[in-house]
Amino acid sequence: MRVVPQLLFKLNFLLIVFLIFVITPAAFGAGFQISEQSGTGLGRAFAGWGVINDDLSNAFYNPAGLTQKKGTQIQVSGYLIDGESRFDAVEGANNTTFGGGALVIPNSGRNEDGATFAVVPNFYFTMDLTDKLKYGFSITAPFGLATDYGRDWVGRYQANESELKTININPSLAFQVSDTFSVGAGLVAEYAEATLSQALSNGPGQPDGFSEVEGDDWSYGYTLGVMYHPTPDFRAGIGYRSKISHDLDGEDNDITGVPALGGSLSADVSARATLPETIHAGIFKKFANKWGLSIGFRWTRWNRLQEIVVVTDSPFVPDGVLELNWENSYSANIGIDYFYSDKWTFRAGYMFDESPTNDNDRTPRIPDEDRNWFAVGASYHPNDHLQLDVGYTHILVDDAEINLATPIANGAGTSNLVGEYEDPNVNILSLQAVYKF
Repeated sequence: MRVVPQLLFKLNFLLIVFLIFVITPAAFGAGFQISEQSGTGLGRAFAGWGVINDDLSNAFYNPAGLTQKKGTQIQVSGYLIDGESRFDAVEGANNTTFGGGALVIPNSGRNEDGATFAVVPNFYFTMDLTDKLKYGFSITAPFGLATDYGRDWVGRYQANESELKTININPSLAFQVSDTFSVGAGLVAEYAEATLSQALSNGPGQPDGFSEVEGDDWSYGYTLGVMYHPTPDFRAGIGYRSKISHDLDGEDNDITGVPALGGSLSADVSARATLPETIHAGIFKKFANKWGLSIGFRWTRWNRLQEIVVVTDSPFVPDGVLELNWENSYSANIGIDYFYSDKWTFRAGYMFDESPTNDNDRTPRIPDEDRNWFAVGASYHPNDHLQLDVGYTHILVDDAEINLATPIANGAGTSNLVGEYEDPNVNILSLQAVYKF
């Protein structure tokens, strides 16, 4: 057992370096959920959600699946995500009203593509404690958000930059109860950091002010899983990731260029947000030693996010409310694997990913809609120790309408944003390596 502390000691440096990069944000699952937790799974649109024994992502989706791993293994994955989400404003409908509508000023500015390029990595480690008891450790980013518009775009009074970064540190244990049944559980320590900025209107003919607030927090949750595996060719399981509530606090946030608020000032802010619980269910069946069929279902309790209230300590700055009114949503997927040879496996998959928002409450900070995933991928095993994976997914997102009326900074009027995100889409490339000691 001396190899255990030796291996963990050697991993410390890798984990520190990994933490520097894992906070890169993205938001290309429904809501702001990051589905990209498996480089192998991306090639089948994540069908099966962790019941397929071909990488270490069970540690995220369903910790019970760790009992199917043998020996000590390490996995490093990276996802290159590039999206397009360009806003098209309705001519004549975007304006700011003052004095209860007595004065209407058109909102000038260009349309913008708020999508950003992102790199999302994750890391997994598994090892045997006994023949039936397994240990897993993962660092992942389960939620993320990154939209960034120019400071002079037409919707600058609703949103400029919106960013959410998360880090999940998740040790877990799995126990094989019998030859056909396993259970697993884990603890989660989650770091969350959020940034929200927007322009502030000072009235007709006056230059805009600007507000940017930041906050961060550590909080905790847990994971559970069960898996039924009567034969090597059939597995079914359900995994549960708990909600995690965050109290985000930020100090000395800058609010500049607003004479009605005293010009420029700093304010401490706080906000409470609950990142929702998620259930992953999956089934895998292998046929004729060459083909594998996987089916999956994910449910996310997004109705925990009805609104986010930002509270300040400054008498000059009113508390802000981001209305979301989200509903629970689901994702369903199907995938096929073709085991071409001992060295090569090819796969493809499809997923429907339901959005939690609607046309009445959609915000440019999260311009979300239903999406369809189309995926292909491959695995290569050059020897008994190394596995290399590549996957590609193209996501087609439904057009997303925006119709918002937002109070302006001095409380004397309302800014309207009306338009549509036309033909949004996302491309994702995954690269992954698994090493078995």
